[in-house]
Amino acid sequence: MAKKILILAGDAVEALEIYYPYYRCLEEGFHVTIAAPSVKKIQTVIHDFVDGTDARMSAFCILAFFV
Repeated sequence: MAKKILILAGDAVEALEIYYPYYRCLEEGFHVTIAAPSVKKIQTVIHDFVDGTDARMSAFCILAFFV
C-alpha cells in the first residue's frame, strides 16, 4: 500500500511549491492529495524578476497561472 501525502495550498500559492513536490512524490509512488480551504480551482502564481531593473532592488512581477 502506497504511503499518503497531503499538500496544503491556498490561492496565489507559488506554482513550483505545489507542482514540484506533487509530481516528485507521484514519481516515488506516493498517493498525493492537494488540500485547499475551499472547493475550487486554485490560482497559482510565478514570481519572476523584471528585466532592466537595478540588481539592488528586488523588483519582481507576478504571473498568474491556474491549476
